[in-house]
Amino acid sequence: MQPRKVVVVVVAVIVVVVVVEVVVAVVVAVVVAVVIILIVVVVVVVVIVVIVIVVVVVVVAVVVFDWKRYVMTLTKLPEVGLLDVTNQERIVNKSPSYFHGLIKVLQQTPKRSVIKL
Repeated sequence: MQPRKVVVVVVAVIVVVVVVEVVVAVVVAVVVAVVIILIVVVVVVVVIVVIVIVVVVVVVAVVVFDWKRYVMTLTKLPEVGLLDVTNQERIVNKSPSYFHGLIKVLQQTPKRSVIKL
């Protein structure tokens, strides 16, 4: 082989190696970018799901309030004097805004025991 042909072959091999390395580097960069994007998307989806769950729990806690149990508990207190109220009684709410506010107060007030002195 002539020295010139050897140089051309060596240069061609070097060019091929460099091109392959560049292609591999680009492919690795693309794969890393895709993985990072997928991780970000998964994190965003998880955050959205957690927010939705919290909102649903809060809404259900406000909407679903066991008024019958609350009234029955209150009427069983000797101070109230309505010991004959049964589970069959109908409860009519003639002041929805008052009871809506009462829900908020009950939820914000820590549970405690009332001790008769």
